[in-house]
This record gives sequence, structure tokens and C-alpha cells, in this order.
Amino acid sequence: MKEKHKSKGTLKVSTKSGVSEISSIKSLHGPVGGLVTTIARFLDRNILYAVIRRSSVAARLRNESRLNIGCGDDLVAGWVNIDFDPAISYGKVTYKEGILVLNFDMHDDLVLDNCIDQIYSSHFIEHITFEDAIIFLKKCYGYLRKGGVIRLSFPDLELWTKKYLQNDKEFLNKYKSIYLSNPNIKTKGEIYMSQVHGYGHRWSYDYESIEHILRIAGFSKISRKNAHESRIQDIDLVEPYRKGRLMESCYIEAIK
Repeated sequence: MKEKHKSKGTLKVSTKSGVSEISSIKSLHGPVGGLVTTIARFLDRNILYAVIRRSSVAARLRNESRLNIGCGDDLVAGWVNIDFDPAISYGKVTYKEGILVLNFDMHDDLVLDNCIDQIYSSHFIEHITFEDAIIFLKKCYGYLRKGGVIRLSFPDLELWTKKYLQNDKEFLNKYKSIYLSNPNIKTKGEIYMSQVHGYGHRWSYDYESIEHILRIAGFSKISRKNAHESRIQDIDLVEPYRKGRLMESCYIEAIK
């Protein structure tokens, strides 16, 4: 069985409906169905959430201190696990086996200011554009209290480029065996490009480029870390142990 890259925006959470919510906004087929779905999602996000639910979500998060942003299916107890599924009511706070999950698009702004202790984000930042990544990190800087820490992990462009140039067949074939199911992908270039452009990736980073945009966002105390080496005490709970992640990731922490 292939190991899956984190699936952005695919949370499947069942819960009782709350006040002023569209509990499920399923995609309808055909041009009319598509229009109805688009209108329903627009109203849910721009009316029900913006006018009614936004303040209640902010109040709910005010007592939380740790954010797991772009969590996919990696839900962790003791953290606010954030991912976005357009088929779920926008801004909806739910609990899956007692774990808090927030359906939220990080292009928007969480109403948080200097109140978060720790932000963890694994293999999320490559799914947004370079300019949006800078905006995202600036928001994270604002969310953190003084002394708060952000930890990012992402596919390491420098590592991947070295493995490609060295024609490291062991590395490339291992990645292929873990992730790739397309039988037409065979050459080192095809494997390399499947990582760079696959899975909805919008940009690629090495340590230097992430350090650069962290500094743009306001961070100054920035350091490279190994997997599961962190200022976050329970990092073993929040950071995946999957083979694919461990072989290709760069890990960075920064303190506000």
C-alpha cells in the first residue's frame, strides 16, 4: 500500500449540527448543480461565517494555545487541528474522538493576537504560493505570544536536487515505492518532478528560502532541526513518523 502525502482539505468529520451551520455542502452534478453548490458555499463562508460564526470561533480558540495547521488526517489531542474542506460548513469547530478540529482556510485570518504558544505545520507551506507563504508566516507571527515557537517541515528542495544530480537511485526508487503509483513514472526526472509539481504543490523550499521568509515575517531566532528534535515537548505526538516524510523533509523552528 502506498503511503499518502498529506491530503489538504479532506477532513471527514461527523458531528451534530450547530447553530447557523450548513453541516454538509456536497458537490452537485451538472451545470445547475455546480452553480447551486457554488452559491451555497459562498453564502456559508461570506454570510453565515463572516457575520454570525466568526466571533464564536474566535471565542472558542481564545482558550487554546497550540495550532496544528494543515493537519490533513494527522489529528492530535491538545492541539487545534486546522484544515479546509469546502464540503464542510466553513469555520465549523468539531470533535473527532475528542480531538478539536477547525475547518478553516488559512488564506483567511484567525482572530488571534499574541496568545498562541506553539504552531506546528507539516508539509503545508508548499501547498500555497510564495507570496501567500509570506502572508501566512506574518499571520503566525501575530498569533504567537512573545517567546512562542513555530515549527515547519516541508520537502527539502536542496536534498531533492542533490539526489537528482547524484542520480541516487536508492533514494529515488524508495520515494517511488512509497508514494508513486503511476506506472509511467520511471526516470529520475519524472520522479523528481512528481514531487515538485505533484500533490497540489505550489512552491518548493530549502532551508535558506524558508529562513528568508521567516525573517521577512518578523522572526529572528531561527534554527534547523532534525526530525523529532524540538522545543515542543510532545513533538513525538504531533510529528508524523512516516517513512516518506522522514526521508525528504527539512525541519525549521523559529521563536518570536
